[in-house]
Amino acid sequence: MRKAVPAGRQGNLIITFALLISFLGMVTALFFMTSGNIRYSISKERESKAFYTAQAGLSKGIWYLLYNGGSAPYTTVESFDGGQYAIEIATLTSTTVRVTSVGTFSAITKSMQQDVSSVTMPAAFDYALFSNNNLNVTGSVKFYGDVYTNGNTSLGGSSSVISGEVYHPSGKTVSGSAVDGGTPSSLPAMPSLDTTSYTNDIIIASGKTSRSFNFSSDIYLSAYPDNTLYVNGSVSISGNTEIHGPGKIVSTGSIAMSGLLESESNISIISGSSIARSGTVDFENLTLYAATSISMSGSGSLDNTAIITPGNLSMSGTNSISGLIYAGNTAALSGTNTITGGLVASNISGFSGSNKIYYSASALALAVPPGFSASGYSVIKGTWKQF
Repeated sequence: MRKAVPAGRQGNLIITFALLISFLGMVTALFFMTSGNIRYSISKERESKAFYTAQAGLSKGIWYLLYNGGSAPYTTVESFDGGQYAIEIATLTSTTVRVTSVGTFSAITKSMQQDVSSVTMPAAFDYALFSNNNLNVTGSVKFYGDVYTNGNTSLGGSSSVISGEVYHPSGKTVSGSAVDGGTPSSLPAMPSLDTTSYTNDIIIASGKTSRSFNFSSDIYLSAYPDNTLYVNGSVSISGNTEIHGPGKIVSTGSIAMSGLLESESNISIISGSSIARSGTVDFENLTLYAATSISMSGSGSLDNTAIITPGNLSMSGTNSISGLIYAGNTAALSGTNTITGGLVASNISGFSGSNKIYYSASALALAVPPGFSASGYSVIKGTWKQF
């Protein structure tokens, strides 16, 4: 006859069994949780490797364009660190190509792209200041970036090259507060300016009825055919005036700009004679071209601006300018101007005051303005994208 289990022991067995089941449940849950974490960790690691594989492919594609003489269209597939990337370089516009990279690692893919400008500025714009002649500076002019002079350089007063060096052809000298960088391996040349596109616009304007325009209120370029105002005569813009673009103002004669002027649109102001700008201005995305001379005084801000003349340039007053400045003949600067980008002139006839010039490749126009020939590639900032 089986012996009965005492009630106390039965209770203990039940508790023990329940604890054992609970323990096994916890172990099982911990096992699945741990294995899940391991799988998640492996998955994230593979995603990370796929991302960096795609990034490596993108870097290789950009290197192919910038430093290996490559061009679009181009495709290739290459192995990389246990995975592979597929690169495609395709033409978007006449001045832009797109580099796309798809990275694959353990069946996981990541894709990214970067746009690249298919033109770069002439070598003279690799400097804060390029002078195709001797450079004599007085006052308190400061340069932040390299300077190139096709002659001797003299920095007088408290003028100095704060960061960067002064480069020149062999046999030329540097005096004043600057580091003599000697002769670069490749001598930059004074960029030639092809005025054809500007001249063609001026020729169209010369076919219009002879008259002058005087503006003292807002200008809406959309009111004119092809958003272009052609004037066979002179133009005066004064008062509190905003120019609404995009578009062009093309004049066969002189253009005088005074008062409080502003525009945030893509505007080109083209003169077959001269441009004189005074007063206070606030411009963005502006191109100024004058066949004979440009003079700038007063004060104001001009961002993403190209100031171009095959003739003479004079700047005074207090201006803040970012972009490209080109004078095919002489340039004279005084006052308190701040230039961010690059200044190129055949001859600096006077450089005084408290001017500051900061070299900035990013401040130069992404696309070369009409008139300059250029080649090569540069990355367009802000166009990287993962998808």
